[in-house]
Amino acid sequence: MTGWAAGGGYGVANGLWGLGVDNILGAKVVTPGPNSKLVDTDEDAELLWAIRGAGLGNFGVISEVRLKLYPSPGHLVGALIFPLAEAKSVLLDGMQRLEEEGQLPGNFNGEFFVNNTPGLGATLTFLWSWMCYPDDGESLKSGWDLLRQFKGFGTVLLNTVTESSLLSMLELNERMQPEGNFMHMYAGAVSSLTPELIDVLVGNPPPENDFRSIVLFHHAHHRAAKPDPGAVYNIRQDHYLYGLTGSCPQDSTSEEREKAAMWADNIFRSLQAAGLSMKEGYCSFSRPEHIDAVAFFGAENVERLRALKNRYNPDTAFPKAYPVL
Repeated sequence: MTGWAAGGGYGVANGLWGLGVDNILGAKVVTPGPNSKLVDTDEDAELLWAIRGAGLGNFGVISEVRLKLYPSPGHLVGALIFPLAEAKSVLLDGMQRLEEEGQLPGNFNGEFFVNNTPGLGATLTFLWSWMCYPDDGESLKSGWDLLRQFKGFGTVLLNTVTESSLLSMLELNERMQPEGNFMHMYAGAVSSLTPELIDVLVGNPPPENDFRSIVLFHHAHHRAAKPDPGAVYNIRQDHYLYGLTGSCPQDSTSEEREKAAMWADNIFRSLQAAGLSMKEGYCSFSRPEHIDAVAFFGAENVERLRALKNRYNPDTAFPKAYPVL
């Protein structure tokens, strides 16, 4: 939880509650070195600003984090699956159009991924989510109405959306991620869904009979896109964060691993070559060689981060901290 929140924190409630960094109220950090001490962010607002997006080891070990809590909402949740071949009609003519028309409120989470689904082939799957508070005048009916629109965007292969809970959403996500994987990962962000992006995804389906490799997109909008001067994390516009993983079982052959890695390499290179990725990315899922702190946070913010690091961790006790400063 701490690493997720301090690194940015994307999830199914971003539109309603903001990113993980927006919900860190305070923390305690154990600084490294012979003069180690326990620092509470209540005593240093600059440290709180820094760990909200760049706190993964740069200033010490976060030993305690204080997070904002919310009442349990009403929730529609489940998988909504379409053929990958229909991605343009579903994502562009459907979801992106609703976004541009202002018809996707923060109650909706548009997290989706591309993978092979057993028995269905290459698919586009939404982890479809609608959250609301009926006591505040919000309605699950609005969520059902939006779901009906989504179902009209293409050929629905499977629909498991039902009234449930946020916990069930997390459990569903867990079940869809097999354990014991070899993983070859990339991460980045795109500002919107475009024909060029869809062409890359449809033109590079996961390898046949590979049910583990995946391209996951987190939809960051509404509260997640609201600027927060109290957090260094700075992708504060509507965007889609992608996590790209070529994957196979740990006991796979070297040829199988190479095949999965090459698939991920091809998609990442295609996105970069087409200029689709934003200069900002996501440190938590990125390789060190892909992390440019200045591109991620801006030159002025990097200088503030480095000054803070020199106060609390001048000898770089954790050289693989994210992001590398």
